[in-house]
Amino acid sequence: MSIRKKIPLLGADKFIMALEYHDKYIGSTGNICQYIMEIEPNFNEENFIKELKENSIIQWLSKLFLISKNSNYWKVLKTNKSLVNVKIHKHLYYSDLKRKNINIYEPPLFHFEIFKKEKNKTTIVLSWHHILMDEYGANLLINNLVNPIKIKSINRQKSKLNFKTIIKSIKAKNFLNETSKGEIALMASSKSNSLTQNTSITLFTEEETKKITKNAKLNGDIFGTSSYLLAATSIALNKYRVRENLPIKDFWVPIPKNNRKKGENWPILGNHISFLFYRLKKEEFLCIKNLTKSIVKQMTHQIQKDNTTNFNHLMNFLRNISPKTYSKLIKGPNGEDLSSFLFTVASIDNKEVDTFFDGKIINQYSIPPNPYPPGLTFSFNFFKKQLNLTVQSYREVIDDKKIKKLETDLKEILI
Repeated sequence: MSIRKKIPLLGADKFIMALEYHDKYIGSTGNICQYIMEIEPNFNEENFIKELKENSIIQWLSKLFLISKNSNYWKVLKTNKSLVNVKIHKHLYYSDLKRKNINIYEPPLFHFEIFKKEKNKTTIVLSWHHILMDEYGANLLINNLVNPIKIKSINRQKSKLNFKTIIKSIKAKNFLNETSKGEIALMASSKSNSLTQNTSITLFTEEETKKITKNAKLNGDIFGTSSYLLAATSIALNKYRVRENLPIKDFWVPIPKNNRKKGENWPILGNHISFLFYRLKKEEFLCIKNLTKSIVKQMTHQIQKDNTTNFNHLMNFLRNISPKTYSKLIKGPNGEDLSSFLFTVASIDNKEVDTFFDGKIINQYSIPPNPYPPGLTFSFNFFKKQLNLTVQSYREVIDDKKIKKLETDLKEILI
């Protein structure tokens, strides 16, 4: 495997660093992502740990770290010692543990955990710092453990800045300013410097998933289900705001988009993503069909205008400035954090992988970071023929009882 001495951070990596600058709250999940697999009996723990210690990509990734928040390049620790961590919990459920931040200045930036308390089921959790890879990269990494791939090179060049890319960067910034003008609904601010995590997972049945997929089509989602899921989430959140007597305002939501070509099994390292941005107007919250069609229209417009490429150029343009300055530049026209809430539809359904080290995979889902602000993140993913929903929040932003009611509303809207 050919490796450059200097491996530059991508534009999206530096965007993650700007988010890291805001992470000053005790108890926050930080920029930590998780990939979770539930496996039936016969999981071969010994072979799994052996593969982690012998897999060249895993070993190489485990030695990467950064010097400072202003770093533009990855550093590789020179050691022959395996740094891969695997923690085994025999008396804990996965839900018993809270996510803890991972130090980006000390490798490894990821670790595995095995939970064995549940009878006839093993839960494997991969936790990593978002700057190391995106959820698509984590999916590829898990695949690589089952079906190792040979990589000739991981070299990559920094994106070049020229007149054309600068113009595209300006277009991206103008688009952000224009679509986020005026009042937008934001989540409540915490009155303390500490946060209490709350993660709730809803598993839809196969029959419910069929109904949701059918409803998405009936309501005008011509691209699948993601626009319909976003519309339903927005309407459920607006119902919460009505109950709380909060001002009814537009929502503004950024959604990540995978930049890899369809079917690509590389690269793993780095955030190869861009974003689509949606202005969800308050007058459309009364009709899910109108809101779904509006989201589809906005998506189509942004793809036609090549907005994701323009935003990539903007992120690359901002690579060399400090995280503090970066975080100011990506705020809205009013100087506020833009996101009303965070939303993603994860692509982790490995249709070609049914077993993992001799154990049958019975479910898998991805849990993205839940940065504060806004402190509320909705994540959907499909596994086989079933839909999973993960809702993350902080009790200082919205309490558990209100989250439960919000989830109930969302399920009723979807089905």
